[in-house]
Amino acid sequence: MTQTLGNIPSKIFDHPKWVYWVNWCCWPALCAIPWLVIFGAYMEVCLVRLTLSRWPTNLDDPKQVAVEPLHLLVMLLFISLAVAIPSLIVLAICNWRKFLSDWRYSAHVGTFAAGILILWALINYDPGNVWFWFFD
Repeated sequence: MTQTLGNIPSKIFDHPKWVYWVNWCCWPALCAIPWLVIFGAYMEVCLVRLTLSRWPTNLDDPKQVAVEPLHLLVMLLFISLAVAIPSLIVLAICNWRKFLSDWRYSAHVGTFAAGILILWALINYDPGNVWFWFFD
């Protein structure tokens, strides 16, 4: 049964509230994880660069820089990719009708896929040895 909002029929009230919470809060956050990993790693390198007045080198672990909380957060996000990738695939399969009807879902999946590809390329080619230093 569709409820009306004024004289406009609306299906907003047909779904439980957790569906909307997942669709509008969790889904974009899940799709942003690869970009947060990239941004966090390069932010940490830039903070170390500002503190040391030089770029960090391989196996160089500056003790005077307090970036450990940021490093732990980025590593946690990187490890969470192991959960994010399968859950994104499962959510995409379960909501395949939404993907065909709403462009936002496709945009989120495309953003996630582009982030994974760029993260993979940056880690493999490692310009500036940033990732070698970061995973050190």
